[in-house]
Amino acid sequence: MEKKSPPTRSQARKAAPRAQAAAKPRARTAAKPEAQPVAKLKASLAAPLERFGRWIGTTVSRPKVRTVLVGVALILIGTLLVTHSFWTFPIVGVGVLMVVVAWVGSRLEGSFSLDWGELGAGFELRAHFKAPPRPGDPKPDDLEELRALLAATPLPERGSATDEL
Repeated sequence: MEKKSPPTRSQARKAAPRAQAAAKPRARTAAKPEAQPVAKLKASLAAPLERFGRWIGTTVSRPKVRTVLVGVALILIGTLLVTHSFWTFPIVGVGVLMVVVAWVGSRLEGSFSLDWGELGAGFELRAHFKAPPRPGDPKPDDLEELRALLAATPLPERGSATDEL
């Protein structure tokens, strides 16, 4: 007859929780009455929070809004965190420039040239601002869709019934 060796420490540690779990009687866990109002609150907040999250996602996905947010963040960093430093003015300057570009950038047209020659460097900047769009004007995306629709629509031939009217 073979003698069994005593269990090692790791085997004893693994067996202890199993033995304790088997010794405990399993009781039914009833739902706590306090948990029901919390579940109702979560259910009532789910739809508005989801709508708010979608709104934030669509708003931040627009390039102008992202540019303004980054510009404002740079202005705040420059004025609140990096005060009295060499980097304060450049950070605030870039932040202000980003906010201005987001504000008027869609209306700004122009050219920029930088030339090097024997006499040195030449710098030329021409900027033109378009008039702001009127409230009733179609957006550029709408115009592109209209042009594509008109190009795809066949025109009636001459001499058809519509010409005789």
